[in-house]
Amino acid sequence: MRPHKFILGVGSPCSLLILILSIICSASRLLAHDKEIRSFILTEEEKEWIVASPKIAYTGDPDFPPIEWLDNDQIHRGLSADFIDLIEKKLGIPFRLVPIKTWSQAFDLTKGKKIDVLSSVSLTPQRLKYMRFTRPPSLIYLL
Repeated sequence: MRPHKFILGVGSPCSLLILILSIICSASRLLAHDKEIRSFILTEEEKEWIVASPKIAYTGDPDFPPIEWLDNDQIHRGLSADFIDLIEKKLGIPFRLVPIKTWSQAFDLTKGKKIDVLSSVSLTPQRLKYMRFTRPPSLIYLL
């Protein structure tokens, strides 16, 4: 069994996006334990960025169940999709899925700055050259 860090990779150079997603990733641990938590504490600058931001373009692995996959209708499914939905609801801004056919295509889109977020990606030294990473809210053990 090897741990899979459930993190988001951000190809966008926007440091504020990294900060916001990191806050949400960290706070999601609390959501699992406390149903009374309904919102996240964001600074005024972060709130202004959210209001001014367009849809956040993202993609993920099209064939990595149960973590994530694209179904026959190109709809994002799995744990990552549920996590993205939670972030979308908490931020109050939409995420736009960019459908892909292969996992390597996701990295091409990230390097080309065609997407802002890559879901459920493992941190590697090579990826640190063109991506920033949130802190993992949880570890998932893959058999």
